[in-house]
Amino acid sequence: MNPAPIKTSVTYTASVTDQNGEPLTGSVTFQDGESTIATVPLAHNQAACSATYKKGGSHAITATYSGDLFNTGSTSATLMEYIESVLS
Repeated sequence: MNPAPIKTSVTYTASVTDQNGEPLTGSVTFQDGESTIATVPLAHNQAACSATYKKGGSHAITATYSGDLFNTGSTSATLMEYIESVLS
């Protein structure tokens, strides 16, 4: 959901692909600006985490793949998550 109501769980999912279609190892760190939300190991080339926001406002969410022995790390484009300031 975007925007999402306050005090509602929001799930972020990152999919990481290898240019040869091979399975990847490593982890994804989800960040809200400079603050880490979670670091999650890849499972089937995906990682997901959830966050609940207590206040309204905007959040700049990124996902950073750590890389592995055969793949370099990378960072997603920024997702602007908007949280409504009052419950609907």
